[in-house]
Amino acid sequence: MKKTTTWKTGRGTDAVVTIEMVTEREIDVDGDKRAASVCDLVIIGRNDGQYMGSEVERMTAIESNGVIFTGRIGALGIPEAKMTEIESAITEIKASAEWQHKLSAKRQSDIDADDIAAHQHSMRKHMSE
Repeated sequence: MKKTTTWKTGRGTDAVVTIEMVTEREIDVDGDKRAASVCDLVIIGRNDGQYMGSEVERMTAIESNGVIFTGRIGALGIPEAKMTEIESAITEIKASAEWQHKLSAKRQSDIDADDIAAHQHSMRKHMSE
């Protein structure tokens, strides 16, 4: 799933923010290239093709040259309407079945880790008696 939001900046350059859910990534396993299943949210902001950052930050509204900015990626200011589009795309990705499965697996992993830690604590206590 991939969403792109574009606009012209006040200087006339092309701003592009890409929001994508990546479900497969190539990894290097001792020189072997292998596909690994992942579920990552990747956000990339560019201005005139130049990388600006990968983290969307919501901020207090700032008005500049008649435009209200409510977010930014690095030094790239995001106008209010475009920030709404970006947040909508992020929400849509996080509502997807793949993302929900990832969250469910993470919750189960946390429960399992807590169970293991409790068991280890119990065993240490019994072993020290």
